[in-house]
Amino acid sequence: MKYSQDLVQRSQEIVQKVKEAEKLNKPIEHLVREQIAIMECQKDEFIKQADNLGLDDLGKARVEIQIYSNLKFWAKKIGLPVDKYDELIKQVQSRILG
Repeated sequence: MKYSQDLVQRSQEIVQKVKEAEKLNKPIEHLVREQIAIMECQKDEFIKQADNLGLDDLGKARVEIQIYSNLKFWAKKIGLPVDKYDELIKQVQSRILG
């Protein structure tokens, strides 16, 4: 669990650093790439632990879609392609809606 808490803390630090860098017109690409990597790890952890958290399929899908939407937001911020996140969102929706 410590690993996950460390990721959450680092993620929060990155959000602050990005806000500060944007105000000062400083580069943010390295921070955003790190944030995306952290969020990918958090997503993988969530998927592994979703059953233990007691979430039903709809609950899991909501969290997954929110994670992919957040990843898409960060990718857009530095001009990275977002197609893969759109596709992952569609896959989750399809899984739930049938």
